[in-house]
Amino acid sequence: MNYALKVIGMIAVLYGISFGISYFFDFLLANVVFIASIVGGFIAWGGGASSLGEAATSQASNGAYVGKKQGNNNVPFITPFFVGAILTLLSSFFLYF
Repeated sequence: MNYALKVIGMIAVLYGISFGISYFFDFLLANVVFIASIVGGFIAWGGGASSLGEAATSQASNGAYVGKKQGNNNVPFITPFFVGAILTLLSSFFLYF
């Protein structure tokens, strides 16, 4: 239930921001929702620290830095914010009709 509320919250936030931009700058709502959902998706997907950044830090410190991730925990978890951004992106196509 918590996951669904976060998804709905993300959709509401993206539509709210999009409506504000569309209203004040007189853009078509479907275009603004499309761009806002892409930007929101990139922000939601890239929110965590990358393993390449940890590898570069370890190499720069001559191996003194040990990364936080141990083992093979590379299975990505799809956050509710990313799902909300994708659903907003898909719904923007229905706004054109």
